[in-house]
Amino acid sequence: NKLRRGHLLGNRFRILVSDVAPDALETAKLVSQALKEHGLPNYFGGQRFGGQGDNAQRGRQALLGKGPRQRWLRDLLLSAYQSRLFNLWLAQRLEKGLFMTLLEGDIAKKTDTGGLFTVEDAQAETPRLLAGEITYTGPIYGAKMMWPQGEAAEMERAVLAAEEVSEEMLKRAGLKGSRRRARLNPDDLAIQPEAGGLWFSFALPKGSYATTLLREFMKTELLEQA
Repeated sequence: NKLRRGHLLGNRFRILVSDVAPDALETAKLVSQALKEHGLPNYFGGQRFGGQGDNAQRGRQALLGKGPRQRWLRDLLLSAYQSRLFNLWLAQRLEKGLFMTLLEGDIAKKTDTGGLFTVEDAQAETPRLLAGEITYTGPIYGAKMMWPQGEAAEMERAVLAAEEVSEEMLKRAGLKGSRRRARLNPDDLAIQPEAGGLWFSFALPKGSYATTLLREFMKTELLEQA
């Protein structure tokens, strides 16, 4: 049977990082513990934005009606621009110190079933957030996207305003939109030493990037956020 869009549940990775520092294992264990306690920002990885890193910029041009005529390429570039907008929103959430914080009005997602709901009592839902049972979601902007309320909505609309993008422009481009989980709790994260390197084994849900997780250990800039 073909694996069609929407059928994938997730991916398991086993990746060797070589030429590491002498104290890499001890440092990696500390980072791993922090990720298990606080979660991982679910950024789109750098490969999302193409070999030259300019797919998002080209996608914005396509949104303005100045992009390529080929439908498949136009859709690819528009999707990259949506990803950039999500990364911008998530970076701002971290900058505001709200990565571990639920806001009333957030659109949250149940990590077991994928069900979405609006957070009405942030304090009551926070234990489930910390336990990894739910996570707030971020915007994949589009005409049919489910919007949050209150402060959460203001933050999401501010990203569009800064980019001078309107909902009408998204609709005209045929972008439906969706919600993307903002925090990950990496499953089965294990680290084993290898001569001159470290093996990383872990699982991520569909749409998440191994490079985003490894960035937390390697401290390399693998994201296109600006």
